[in-house]
Amino acid sequence: YAIFWKKCMALSLKQRKIRYNPHFLRRYGFGRVAQLVEHYLDMVVVGGSNPLVATIFCSPVGVGVHTSKGFIMMNDVIAYKVGGQVIDTQTATASSSTYPETLLFNNSKESLEVIRHSCAHLMAQAIKALYPDAKFFVGPVIEDGFYYDFRVGVKIGDADLKAIEQKMSELANAKLSIEKTCTTKTEVVKHFANDDLKQEVLLRIPDGEVSIYKQGDFEDLCRGPHVPNTKYLRFFKLIKVAGAYLGGDEKREMLTRIYGIAFADKESLKDYVT
Repeated sequence: YAIFWKKCMALSLKQRKIRYNPHFLRRYGFGRVAQLVEHYLDMVVVGGSNPLVATIFCSPVGVGVHTSKGFIMMNDVIAYKVGGQVIDTQTATASSSTYPETLLFNNSKESLEVIRHSCAHLMAQAIKALYPDAKFFVGPVIEDGFYYDFRVGVKIGDADLKAIEQKMSELANAKLSIEKTCTTKTEVVKHFANDDLKQEVLLRIPDGEVSIYKQGDFEDLCRGPHVPNTKYLRFFKLIKVAGAYLGGDEKREMLTRIYGIAFADKESLKDYVT
């Protein structure tokens, strides 16, 4: 990939978006890239014909392809699958097991769930940077995106979403590693002793091993899975601000909830919001 990236940087900006054409690829020395495209899409170019509708591009994240089958980041594994369960790279690194089934950085359903879950944490990190008194409850992936419920000392409205998005972009561009640590529930209860919302979350978690994910100066109680680095969280949009009762109980306090969406590429995000 490093060689491919170097060659791409020698091309004009227009040339960096390469229409899939075997003759063009060979001319610029991208024959191996052509093979990778065919491998990941399970397609074969026969006799120099061009049956595949695709655009190859490269970025600091990696080599990518837009195709009629969706978006693929060809060289980046963000998680694994074991018996139908998604295991992030942080969990896999801590294990001696092997995981033959990979999830690539793309817009597949399972990959998007990992990306969107991580984007919820990115949003929480941005909110904490802008509103230091903020405390967080839960931030799950939902069918059409993600949200996070939190408490903050000021009223946040839709007009504030742009500033949060800008901070999220800063954090994504900082390429922060997302690290996982595991400990006992007893230790986590002590760790978050001054955070009443985290204590509420812990009441809903069974005894045993509990995990914490950390990126930069932000950490959160979470079971994962997450992408390995914030650099994968660049294509998102915060949709709206709403209210939500703590734990869905109308007798409890009203928290602030922000909804968002995220994709693996800019084009898919643009298609969603327009």
